[in-house]
Amino acid sequence: MSPIELSFRYTEADYQEFLRHYFWKNRSRLYLALGVLALVALVITQRGDTASMSFWISTLLPVTLILVLWWAILRFSGRRAFQMTPEMSEERNCEIDADKIAVRGQTFLSEFQWAGVLYVTETKSLILVYNSKTNAVMLPKRAFSAEQLAAFKNLVDSNPTLATKWKP
Repeated sequence: MSPIELSFRYTEADYQEFLRHYFWKNRSRLYLALGVLALVALVITQRGDTASMSFWISTLLPVTLILVLWWAILRFSGRRAFQMTPEMSEERNCEIDADKIAVRGQTFLSEFQWAGVLYVTETKSLILVYNSKTNAVMLPKRAFSAEQLAAFKNLVDSNPTLATKWKP
């Protein structure tokens, strides 16, 4: 197999998508459980009067505010982290072969052996190659031609020790 060669530049949207994926993959159950507990606490404090308008206002208003605040914090912190890391905006050249993934920027060179990759997952516009539970190489789908993407998926699928999650 000849190496797959990509050239791309990350966008803030790429980074935000990675953060959303990471958040839902790791913390969604915790926040869902906390949300259910908060809802139960609100029902208990209303002493069973869940059909009144005051219950819905006292429930929907705090829940809506919490969701809006969470969304704003996630967006702001992602934007700030992207902007404060200059190498995120560098042009990247990536070479993928049967042994490794090598990503080269203007100020860095990263090389990952497939043996060190935990899993590969596909999001709406990214291929995420996780080399630890918290770090992933983000490969924008827009950098792949249709043939390169098919070759990449075949390469990953041919590795029996590698967990994958492709979009249908």
